[in-house]
Amino acid sequence: MERDIESTLRTLSSEIYGKVKRKTIQGRIPYAGVVFDEKEIENAVRSLYLAFESGWFAIGKNGKQFEDMFSQYLGVSDSVLTNSGSSANLIAVATLVHEGIWKKGDEILTPATTFPTTVNPLLLYGLKPVLVDIQLPTYTISSRTFKESATSKTKGIMLPHLNGSASYMPEIVELAENMGWAIIEDCCDALGTKVEGKLVGTFGDLSTFSFYGAHHICMGEGGAVASTKQELVDVARSLRDWGRGIGKEVFDVVDGRKVIRVGKGTSLPEDYEMRFTYYTKGFNLKPIDIQAAIGLAQLEKLSKFVKARRRNFVYIRSALERYSPYLVLPEALKGVEPSWFVFPIVVKSGAPFSRKEITDYLESHGIETRPILAGNILHQPAYSADEFQVRGKLMNSDLVLSNGFFVGVYPGLSVHDLKKMTNTFHSFFKSMGIE
Repeated sequence: MERDIESTLRTLSSEIYGKVKRKTIQGRIPYAGVVFDEKEIENAVRSLYLAFESGWFAIGKNGKQFEDMFSQYLGVSDSVLTNSGSSANLIAVATLVHEGIWKKGDEILTPATTFPTTVNPLLLYGLKPVLVDIQLPTYTISSRTFKESATSKTKGIMLPHLNGSASYMPEIVELAENMGWAIIEDCCDALGTKVEGKLVGTFGDLSTFSFYGAHHICMGEGGAVASTKQELVDVARSLRDWGRGIGKEVFDVVDGRKVIRVGKGTSLPEDYEMRFTYYTKGFNLKPIDIQAAIGLAQLEKLSKFVKARRRNFVYIRSALERYSPYLVLPEALKGVEPSWFVFPIVVKSGAPFSRKEITDYLESHGIETRPILAGNILHQPAYSADEFQVRGKLMNSDLVLSNGFFVGVYPGLSVHDLKKMTNTFHSFFKSMGIE
């Protein structure tokens, strides 16, 4: 890039950043937000300039670099960048179906407290989600629950790490290996969470991540599929890119100067291009390269973001501990070090106030709240009971549905924000006659 263009881009990035620094809007404290500096803007502006210069906007050099760096961070064989975490879940399920690991009619164990696009790919591929209850206050599922919920039709686990907490994966992996099950870890809420010192996303056959604005790093919209098994990543990449050629070499060529021929093994003409040879029934779920450029800057900050989330979590929990007779406050399992997505709270049955009362109070004082994902997915209007199997009672999932909510712990919260949030909790309890 010419020196004057580079200088112009840096000056422009600095000017933009100076105008868009985050400020609390009218005193509100959001549950999530994007934390960035000049680096994200500079990467985005440079990527946009190069895209217009070359005429290539689709995933390219930044995407490849992000995949390499993200794989290195996780310690996996490879990863595939997608346009969202939901697309990552779709690709992960499609990969196991393509490989014959999961087949139509197979039962897949998964928590009832979940997000829609964790279970939707199972339904789309004719798999049978088997809903099991979560444990509180950890928002996890034990290997014992999975074992007791299994039948001869059970072939795997679709396991979201809810709110950034994580189930005890060594025992679950051991169970899956003994039973011949495959595991997909949905880590969209939990980038940076560790179990016995090992990052989530490295235990299962495949793992998925989200880079939506509310999550741990942001590229606007975005996600990834990762695995320690290169053969599965190759299939995932094909599924992301229309279903074309399985093998990374075809995707390293974006400018058309190198042409890879199909050769033998298909009924296509031998001179047919690999780029137009389709081995899987795929989609188009790619991000554009500017998203990856932003993600690269965010990835450099990930360790700081994780530390801030943990620090904010500890601050809020310490302040609310006195109200534990009325609130189920979140905890981690022994051996688990969460990278908390949010601070989830459940109003206990019999408390002298309702979820609506406490969330209305918080919202009226500028503290954003949200329900805990879909609560018990069984009750959501998009679904019918016959789409699922239910094993055991879903008491905790129902409690989360009726009484659960969360507030934020994201890195953009200042000490002033945290004090205002916890003081608002204190004033609510005082208004209830609880000191």
